[in-house]
Amino acid sequence: MLKLLKNKFLWLPIIVALFIGAYFSITAIPSTHVKVNDLPIAIVNEDSGVTGKIWRNK
Repeated sequence: MLKLLKNKFLWLPIIVALFIGAYFSITAIPSTHVKVNDLPIAIVNEDSGVTGKIWRNK
C-alpha cells in the first residue's frame, strides 16, 4: 500500500484534474452575476414550406 502512495504517476493525474476543476470554477465565478438588459432579439424564419411528396404511414 505504501508503495502505491509513493508512485508519482498515480498522483499526477489526480493533481492535474483538481487543478483543472479549480481553474474552471474560479473563471466561472464572474459570469454568474451577469445582468442582461434590453438585449435585441431577432427571429428569422426561412422555412419555405412543404416540398416534394408527403409520406404517410399506411
